[in-house]
Amino acid sequence: MPQSAFENLPPLPFLVISALLAVVLFIFIARLRSTKRELEDSKQENVKASQALADYEKKYSGIISVDKEIKVRDQASKLRQDEANAVFFKVTNDIEQLQSSYKEKKNTYDSLIHQIGIYDDDVELLELGFYERKRAIKQ
Repeated sequence: MPQSAFENLPPLPFLVISALLAVVLFIFIARLRSTKRELEDSKQENVKASQALADYEKKYSGIISVDKEIKVRDQASKLRQDEANAVFFKVTNDIEQLQSSYKEKKNTYDSLIHQIGIYDDDVELLELGFYERKRAIKQ
């Protein structure tokens, strides 16, 4: 029969090696169980945190939706402000053009009133029977 490798070893070192292997195996199994418990605890904490988050979202959904609504309305307000600014600049430009046109036409009007005034005086004198010859006004 073949002899095993352990038959040649003295009994004391064999016992020591066996004891050390048993201790290492016991420590490994204990660590494995501890890690498994920590993993299960971590999973439970994760489930609790997820549930708490869902509860908070449900509890504060009004506030969260208000925040979203504020953002939407703020963007809409900015768009309306931009549109109002564009209209303001257009109206301002139209007013400036109108004022410029008014000044030109006012000058023409004043000139015509002055010329009418000269002829109006002549008409009054003619009605009274006076005649005064005038030369044409050149401008």
